[in-house]
Amino acid sequence: MEKYRQARMFRRLLVVSFAAIGFFTIGQEITRAQEFRFDQGQTRWNQPQWFDNSSQSKAWRLGDVDLQNTNTGVRVLDIDPNSTASRSGLRKGDMIITVGGSQVGFVEGRLYDLAEEANRRATSQGRVAMLVQDGNNGRLGNVNVQLESSQALLTGTIVGLDRLNMPPNATISIEIVNASRPHFAVRNGHVVLNPGGKATIPFTIAYDPAYVYAQDVYHVKSQVSVGSEPIYYSQDNYRVITQGNPSTVQLQFVSMTNVARVRYANSNQSLPVADRDFDTISRLISTHYQRYLRREPNYLEVAALWSEPDIKSRLDSLPVDLMATQEYYDASGNNVGSWVSRVFEEVVGRRPSVAELQQWQQRLADLRYSRTTMLSQLFAQARR
Repeated sequence: MEKYRQARMFRRLLVVSFAAIGFFTIGQEITRAQEFRFDQGQTRWNQPQWFDNSSQSKAWRLGDVDLQNTNTGVRVLDIDPNSTASRSGLRKGDMIITVGGSQVGFVEGRLYDLAEEANRRATSQGRVAMLVQDGNNGRLGNVNVQLESSQALLTGTIVGLDRLNMPPNATISIEIVNASRPHFAVRNGHVVLNPGGKATIPFTIAYDPAYVYAQDVYHVKSQVSVGSEPIYYSQDNYRVITQGNPSTVQLQFVSMTNVARVRYANSNQSLPVADRDFDTISRLISTHYQRYLRREPNYLEVAALWSEPDIKSRLDSLPVDLMATQEYYDASGNNVGSWVSRVFEEVVGRRPSVAELQQWQQRLADLRYSRTTMLSQLFAQARR
């Protein structure tokens, strides 16, 4: 406890010194987004993170600064020299003592999180005062920080609801989906609405732009459900946000029965509303995704499967396709050896011997690392 008392005494001396020497301005604004790097399909944030992994949505964030909690405040470990944070006067080694008058960092063993305090103390425009000790000369100064919003908006309108047979207990879910990599979720990119008997409903999704990647394609997925059963889907794949696509959409729904009819588009068959195959195949699709990817398929994946002229034959190759995905490869450890071992055990029903593992690793290399081709050959050999 002695070190905590010393830390507390030091903080008090800093605050008293601050009152005695007055304020000086280090800078005006810190407004740049949190830095991230895209590397091998993963997002790596500077540590410690500016916001935590809780479900709480914070409205403001500091920017591309590495921070470390200490017993005397929050130290700036590193800062991008080209950032607005650096241009405003913050430097590597500076210590943030208080935010809006409240101490941050460790105080008597308890963490007072800088992100939490900044969001609690910031004005409605995202401005907050920080007491900072200069890392070079130890002087104290007030930094009037303009925080950056951690939200971007996707807006839209749902139309034509008066033409649907909408049950009173139905709900509408709308989600921003990464079509390039479906397992990369967009933080806060989902809303649920109650139709309430309206013909037209406006909506807004306040998502976190730090979870959106310029190189990826994003769609809006929307469905109407009663409980866990979907009854309507949005009619088209609406591209949004990246690659010049808009941040506003207009959604319209079609029934699940019409979606199912797509699989008969190239034949003279029709699908009655009570077609038993629809429920059976839907359950089988869900089972495959749960088994191999540990999740439910998203709307785009379901729609792609139903668009196949012969979906029953397509389902035979679905296990191969799912195990060949980058998502499955990443979940297997993101290396050839662990992936080959996992798929061998999945297909053959036992772990491979050392010789078998080496054999199939070499086979994958011979096939120029075509996972789909290697899996097809593995399945063929297992059936013999």
